[in-house]
Amino acid sequence: MKEFLCEVCGKKMASALSYIPSEVSNGWLGGRWKWVCGCSVDTELYYLDAEDVLNRLDEILNHLAEKRWFDKRRFLQAIERYPSKIQPNA
Repeated sequence: MKEFLCEVCGKKMASALSYIPSEVSNGWLGGRWKWVCGCSVDTELYYLDAEDVLNRLDEILNHLAEKRWFDKRRFLQAIERYPSKIQPNA
């Protein structure tokens, strides 16, 4: 796994991809997926181990698709920020 700094604190290496909520609009929770270290544990709604994201992306996408709050576009934007070529099959 390539080293990638946390997008929240910028101090440590990212070890997870977390969904960090930012607002509630019309009853729906908005937010952003960010590559993080342990600094966001109190603010994240959902997290995925970075190794799992790298090695099991299609399985994770299928799992997340079952979540009402999941926005695939925002998730894939986070994947594109990771400094390697991670591509879903679907």
